[in-house]
Amino acid sequence: MTANQPTFSAFHLPPEPTNTFMVDIETGGLAYGSAILEIAAAEFNPATGEILRSWSTHIDPLDSARHGLTHDQETAAFHRKNGYSLRPGIDLFRALNTLDTFLHLHREDITVWTWGLDFETLHFKAATAAINHPMPWKYWEGRCARTAWQLAFPGIKPPRRPHTAAEDVALQIADLCGALSRLQPA
Repeated sequence: MTANQPTFSAFHLPPEPTNTFMVDIETGGLAYGSAILEIAAAEFNPATGEILRSWSTHIDPLDSARHGLTHDQETAAFHRKNGYSLRPGIDLFRALNTLDTFLHLHREDITVWTWGLDFETLHFKAATAAINHPMPWKYWEGRCARTAWQLAFPGIKPPRRPHTAAEDVALQIADLCGALSRLQPA
C-alpha cells in the first residue's frame, strides 16, 4: 500500500453490521468552501462502543485547491500549533467515492454521527458541490454526537482531541457511547 492509498482496517461487513458510523474530518478552515484535508470513518456498535471497521485517508491539498476549496492562515496556524501537518493524499473525488462505498457497503439505510453535525455537513456540501458529487449521506441519516454529550453531561466539556480525524473518530465514539449510556432510562 502506498502513502496515497486510503487505509482500511477491514473493508468488509462485520459479523453483525450496525449501519451506525462516526465520521470526522480535518479541514483547511472553518468557512464554507474550506478544503477537507483528512477524512476518517468507523462503523461501531452504539450499545458497546466496539469499532467494527474503520477507514481513513488524507486528501491532496493541491487537488482541493484546483477545485476552488481554500485554506486559511488561522486554521493553518492552529494545525501547526497542535502538531498536525499536511500529508500527501488522494484526490477529492476518489476520497468521497471511497467514503460513500465504505458507508453504504451492501446497504443504503445508515446512521452517521459527527461531533457537530453542522460542521461536517457544511464542509462535505462544499466539497461535493466543488466536484459535482453526491453527499455521502442523506440529511435524515445525520446525528450530532456533541448534542448527545451536552444532554448527558450538561456544562461538562468533552476531553480534548488530538485533531487528527483517525484518532478523533475513536475518541468520539467512546464519548458518544458514554453519553448514550447515561441517557438510557434506569
